[in-house]
Amino acid sequence: GKRLFVLERRPAPALAELARQQREIIQADLARAGDLKDISFKGVSQAGWDVYDVRFANANMEWSFILGADAKISGLYLKPSP
Repeated sequence: GKRLFVLERRPAPALAELARQQREIIQADLARAGDLKDISFKGVSQAGWDVYDVRFANANMEWSFILGADAKISGLYLKPSP
């Protein structure tokens, strides 16, 4: 299967630090999810977040991103979906 975890934009420093702190949890969740199967854009939320359906071999998730004024990723939210 394919793995795709490349972000073209760098995260804001505060988000990067939070990701470093939660690295083991994130890596474990992604390992359990298995191989990446599909990513599809759902739309933009009322709050301005880009929302994606992300399908893995063993899990489905909804990922949301938002950019700050500096065009860096300032928010990232990953949650399970049915």
